[in-house]
Amino acid sequence: MPRSPVVVRAAAGPLLAACACALALALAACARPMPVSELRQRSQELMGKPVTVEGDVVESVDVPLLRDRYYELDDGTGRVWVETAQPVPGRGERVRVTGTVGPGLKLPGVEVGLLIQETARQ
Repeated sequence: MPRSPVVVRAAAGPLLAACACALALALAACARPMPVSELRQRSQELMGKPVTVEGDVVESVDVPLLRDRYYELDDGTGRVWVETAQPVPGRGERVRVTGTVGPGLKLPGVEVGLLIQETARQ
């Protein structure tokens, strides 16, 4: 027995919503990265919010007792440290990272005033 048009429309609603969400996520992933200089200027406003930055890896810290590792990105407008649970990219490697802006920390020999907690990397 064929479905009534009302049932088809009701079933299509969640599918359209899912497609719209997938499209929004894909567009967000393609968004232009924020310059590090802007991130630093707006750090209080962006604290706890997701951002995407892109730059070259210029430094890294891997403390064996900690599960997280750290690397510093330079995008030409400034530098920012990134905390990651993944292997650290190599120096000179260009990466695009998305993560949550958080307060910095102090490690022996390194003072970090602003940090991005990595959630995705390209």
